[in-house]
Amino acid sequence: MSQELRRHRRLRVHARADVLGDEVVLGAPLSDLSMGGCGLEGPVFAEPGARVGLLLDVIGQDRRIALLAEVVRAGEGGAGLRFVDVTEAQRKELRRCIHGARAAS
Repeated sequence: MSQELRRHRRLRVHARADVLGDEVVLGAPLSDLSMGGCGLEGPVFAEPGARVGLLLDVIGQDRRIALLAEVVRAGEGGAGLRFVDVTEAQRKELRRCIHGARAAS
């Protein structure tokens, strides 16, 4: 059994992300979102350790957040991303998105 290494609670949200790396993926659905990262559904063409730009769009909210993320895992079925170099302003926006998503569920 593997040990859980996440520091932040994941939340299922209705959101999409544009992924900007060596390849561009537009509108990838998120499987989950937390203060530390997110899961994406569908293929992401980046190797673990690669850094990609993200533009998160939480459906039903008037927020789009640009973030830098590191690929933790990637494959045809999806990817796990960890946010890196997050500013305080980005952290506040991310917190608002997560709080708004919880209130809507």
